[in-house]
Amino acid sequence: MSWSKKTIKAARQTSHTLITLSGGVACNRTLQEALTRAAQNAGIKVQLTPPALTTDNAGMIALAALLASENRSDDSLKIGIDPNLVLATP
Repeated sequence: MSWSKKTIKAARQTSHTLITLSGGVACNRTLQEALTRAAQNAGIKVQLTPPALTTDNAGMIALAALLASENRSDDSLKIGIDPNLVLATP
């Protein structure tokens, strides 16, 4: 099932009538068109984020990596992958 179809399915299952597309992916014209077309066919409104307001999260990830490296006791480049890495303390 395509990404746009999954999105429409999720909106229907949760009774949402509006889908927003944001973040770096929002600048992808192919995704914009596919989602807009699928939503129109389903009677669901789509709100696209203006390109000037979309960003890629690479900057945030780079900052998180820098801050994490500053708190390490060694300077080894053998850093493990932690998909549950806490980026901020509550």
